[in-house]
Amino acid sequence: MSGNLRLNGATSGYSQLAAPDEAGDQTFTFPTTGGTLVTAPSGGSVPGYQQGTWTPEYVQGVNPSSYTSTAGRWSRVGNLVYIAGRIQGNGGSTDANILRIGKFPYKQQSATGEGAVTIGFPGGLFGVSSPFWGLIESSQDYFQLYSNDGTTRVGNDIAAINKVLHFSAFYITDNTDWTPINGATAS
Repeated sequence: MSGNLRLNGATSGYSQLAAPDEAGDQTFTFPTTGGTLVTAPSGGSVPGYQQGTWTPEYVQGVNPSSYTSTAGRWSRVGNLVYIAGRIQGNGGSTDANILRIGKFPYKQQSATGEGAVTIGFPGGLFGVSSPFWGLIESSQDYFQLYSNDGTTRVGNDIAAINKVLHFSAFYITDNTDWTPINGATAS
């Protein structure tokens, strides 16, 4: 036996819960603070979730002639964005500006709170094995590289542009329209 339970709103409208054809009891707990109870994906996707691809680029410190083996994946749950990527230049030049890698699918939130970047494999980019890390500052769509002692890395620190760099990061966005930027695509 199947059936429906209809809940009428105080001013207008209603919510309807449809019972499945299978026998058994089902319990739904509604939040006491309001909100939305989601029991099935809408249009085949989970509300508040996205994923896709993006293409990392050097945005300062390095001017490659082209890129090889460069790719990125991203996902977003609510306002939390996760990115992973690799970047490898081919030819070109470096300069004394802070080394920045960017073109993220969403900008970091404009309030306080920066995102942190983990370098998975530096691939000999700096010619030494000294550890380094990245930081995403407020309202930016790129990260800056730092040495472990907190010194900023600049383009001229790079030993060879053609070395690959693997990285990942978590950060918070304040974007509300769920439209990726910088040519990133949702899939």
